[in-house]
Amino acid sequence: MRFSVVVVPSAASQQFRIFCERNKAIFPLFYQSGIGEGTVGQLNRESDIRTVLGSYFVLQNGQKAKHTTDLGQFPWSDMVTFYIGCVAHCVKRLLWDSGIPVQEKESSPLYITNLSSNNAGPFSSSVVVSLLSIPKNLLQKAVDITVNFKDLPSMPIHIGDPCVIGIRDISKPDFGDSPNIQDRVPVFWASSVTAHLGVRSAGLPLAFTDDMESLFCFDSTIGKITGNIPPCQEFKVQVVAIKEEPFIASLLSENALKGIRSLEFEIQEDVGKRGIEKLHIPDELVKAALVLSHSKTVAVHFGFPCNTNTKYPDEVDGPPGFLAICKALLALGKRVSCIASSYQVDLVRKLISKFLDDRISVLEFKPAKGKGVKTAAEEFLFFDGADELNPKFDTLVAIEATSRTTEGAYMTMKGRDLIDVCKDSPVDELFIQAHESKKIATIGIGDGGNEIGMGKVHQRVVKLIDIGPKIASIVSTDQLITAGVSNWGGSALAAALFILHQCPVHSTYARRIVQEQSVVPFEDVLNSLEKEEEILSYLGEIGLCDGISPGKKMSVDNLPFDTVHKQKLQRLLTIAASSTQKCVT
Repeated sequence: MRFSVVVVPSAASQQFRIFCERNKAIFPLFYQSGIGEGTVGQLNRESDIRTVLGSYFVLQNGQKAKHTTDLGQFPWSDMVTFYIGCVAHCVKRLLWDSGIPVQEKESSPLYITNLSSNNAGPFSSSVVVSLLSIPKNLLQKAVDITVNFKDLPSMPIHIGDPCVIGIRDISKPDFGDSPNIQDRVPVFWASSVTAHLGVRSAGLPLAFTDDMESLFCFDSTIGKITGNIPPCQEFKVQVVAIKEEPFIASLLSENALKGIRSLEFEIQEDVGKRGIEKLHIPDELVKAALVLSHSKTVAVHFGFPCNTNTKYPDEVDGPPGFLAICKALLALGKRVSCIASSYQVDLVRKLISKFLDDRISVLEFKPAKGKGVKTAAEEFLFFDGADELNPKFDTLVAIEATSRTTEGAYMTMKGRDLIDVCKDSPVDELFIQAHESKKIATIGIGDGGNEIGMGKVHQRVVKLIDIGPKIASIVSTDQLITAGVSNWGGSALAAALFILHQCPVHSTYARRIVQEQSVVPFEDVLNSLEKEEEILSYLGEIGLCDGISPGKKMSVDNLPFDTVHKQKLQRLLTIAASSTQKCVT
């Protein structure tokens, strides 16, 4: 077991201890010496910490003043020594002992991230991470080996694309040698060097640390250090890839994954007999929920204006799902916007005012005359327009939204072209540009094959859906949630977000193991059955109609609310509630 060493004056020791306690998932404190104590206490009473390492940094007023081989030359009677566990070194040893080849066998490159530690008094720091590169096919095994030790925080901070945590050039570490990743996946664990930076930030008149290479070694097993606690099997952790290029993965518990898969199975019921099960891609719901969980800024869109003779031509499939998604995102702390087509701005504002709050901004997409649609989309999505370096959103979500065909038409399931309504405000162009940029994640929800996102299964729609060649969408999204009714897909996505929020594994990983979790109640995230009924009733009151049977009241896709939708929504709520109980027990 290796320990990083930090020495501070006694006057600062209590605040530094609090700093360690608040960041125990990054740099766990294993031992604090007494004032003026030179031995290592219970770890090793024979070693003198002032000389045993052979190399130290001397800090004066927060700056590295010099190296020294002997701290005995400095005043020691008022100093307190902290021994901090080096998580990355333990992880590396665990992986090697388990047969997982790690490129960085001796010294690992270290990077200062865009994550912040939890401050205490004068101590603060950006989080420093250690890189280990692991073959993609061994990621699950690596996580299984490392995450389940109690009292030794060993969950990765991030798996995949280093830009996500502020590392712009992985070939240029802040400390250590450049990595040789090749075709492996970069995986980042917390580094005790975070504590070093915290000491420097405090600007103490005098302090000492190890030199980041000569660490204190205690000849024992991890088990003895942690009290012989065996691996904790309370949570089986699953690694799920949420993006392939550049590669990004997330973590959740096996119970959470089972719950979300149950939601996905539930919404595949094809009551309308459209053949939607033929378009289903397994695990798209969990991937979409994970993407949203990691997002900070999300823009959501709905709209299928098939009732062109009414004031509000959108059908009632779409708005309830949109509201369910927005409510969940807001409750979980996301910045949410609604993308509105020019014909529906008033409707969207009414729905937000009635059922959400003014934290949601309404953004109309209507390219100006003389400006190309592609250029307008780039300017809508990116602060720097066509350069596409600085996106305004992390993720776009479309639920039951019109999409162009290969002929440029916007078709209903019966083959009626809605181009006259959609041409001035082609929101699907936003999804095309976002998807192609690879800078903004995209999620589509649909139930027929003609919606935004269904381009991902274009050939299946053409071959397997009635009049598929005529209606098939060509607009792809990164994730595609198919459902018997699109509203069900929206409600299932909201429920999946709640399950992830309640999952100890995922919530810890999503917070990058740094911040404390805030608990959000069930009812704050998900709509009740009564609220869903109220929403559908209100849509009817203001003139929205069923897309298949416009004359039917309290009906979506020709399916009555009381006997079909209510039961389906109840099952989704039940799955969410039962799954979260399994996640936390």
